[in-house]
Amino acid sequence: MTTQQQISQDRQIRALHATAAVYERAVSGGKGLRLRVSPTGRKVWMYRYRNRVSGALELMVLGVYPEMGLADARLAALQMNGPHLRSGYVDEYLNEASNTLKSWRVVDHLRKCVVAEIGD
Repeated sequence: MTTQQQISQDRQIRALHATAAVYERAVSGGKGLRLRVSPTGRKVWMYRYRNRVSGALELMVLGVYPEMGLADARLAALQMNGPHLRSGYVDEYLNEASNTLKSWRVVDHLRKCVVAEIGD
């Protein structure tokens, strides 16, 4: 298994070239931030996270290089790790629970417990 270096500087991004297949590089200090390079040479910032409801790994497009630079991409990834995203997961989970569970009282109790645990 080959070890890939993480991206830490803009010059490393400029040095990445297109290949026959799509590839990704992790960004140091990015917490889920990755740069995807396509065969056409297009470089796209991706945020990889685990969906807390389904447990699946998911990708979200943050922007395109060079319109979004390394510093802006890191900032966007850090914002995605913030509490507002966690609360979005909670709402998603509770909506799923309300569809599955028969009693609204159970869902209401679950909502109160979760909000008490992580805050608003």
